[in-house]
Amino acid sequence: EPAKRSLLKGTWLPRGRLFGGPPRMWRSLASISSGVVAVNVAAAVAVVRLGGASDEMEPDLWIAARSLAWAAFFFALFGLAGGGTQTRSAPGETVAVDSTKNILGVTTWSTKFANRVCAFVHATLGVLTATRTIYIVHADAAVRTAAARSFLPIAYGTARDPHHMSLFCPVEITLGYTLFDFTYMVLYEPDLMFLLHHVAILVGFAPLIFIRKGYMVVVVGIWIAETTNPLQLPWMWARDNAKRLDISEGQRARYRRVYESLSTPLTGGYVVMRAILMPISLLDVAVFLFVEGQMTPFLVWIWIVCLAGFVGSMFWVNMLVSGWLKFRRKQRKSA
Repeated sequence: EPAKRSLLKGTWLPRGRLFGGPPRMWRSLASISSGVVAVNVAAAVAVVRLGGASDEMEPDLWIAARSLAWAAFFFALFGLAGGGTQTRSAPGETVAVDSTKNILGVTTWSTKFANRVCAFVHATLGVLTATRTIYIVHADAAVRTAAARSFLPIAYGTARDPHHMSLFCPVEITLGYTLFDFTYMVLYEPDLMFLLHHVAILVGFAPLIFIRKGYMVVVVGIWIAETTNPLQLPWMWARDNAKRLDISEGQRARYRRVYESLSTPLTGGYVVMRAILMPISLLDVAVFLFVEGQMTPFLVWIWIVCLAGFVGSMFWVNMLVSGWLKFRRKQRKSA
């Protein structure tokens, strides 16, 4: 089949019917997802055989219920923002050249905008709630545990408290948003790398429904990963719209100015958060697990998924930095 280059994410996708075949992307998604699960299961078994501690099991199905409620919130927000209102091109309708074909017809720019609104709300809520959780946990008695740490003073071993489940909110928001965005991508903008990213989050974070400890590893990860997204999303939106052929040159120029003005702060912030703080955080969790003797099957499971996320982030760091350097060279030549 002829391939189509994804504008935003750069993944090669097959043309035509999404579920016809099945196409290469869905086979790849199934096989890679199975590999991720297999690696995590093998790691969990290894931890048990090496004498690691057992996880403190305490299933809380209300976490799953609240996560589904957050998914419903994002679906509702998507609808209110105009998503899915024009998925098929009517006779004589002018469809943007850069629109993405999908199993429903054509994804219009209004549908994409609604999705980006949901992503922006998730990123903002994720950062705010994660900041609150980190502050409260470390201002409480857990600070004594953090002080005993051999590297960073972060209390990863803090157990969730049924009387203060608002501290768990960043995880529930992220699980709910991931369910929403996975469904959106299946229907509107299929992209293998982002679908794998969402599968990894669901596979990696779902164990927190069943274990008492470990959620602070994820909350710190959410804070690091989402901090730059409120800036990255407008940058991506402006970049994509600057390429549209169905709007005036003046509108494209305004998008280019926004894109160019955000490029430097985004690149700098992304490098700091993803290429500096994220590996330091992962190293600190590794020290907590393997040096301080706190490894359990599910905590190692979560750490491996976060490590895989860091590797994926390095592709984005490389793309951003190389694109920014090219942009700066172009600026110097035109000066």
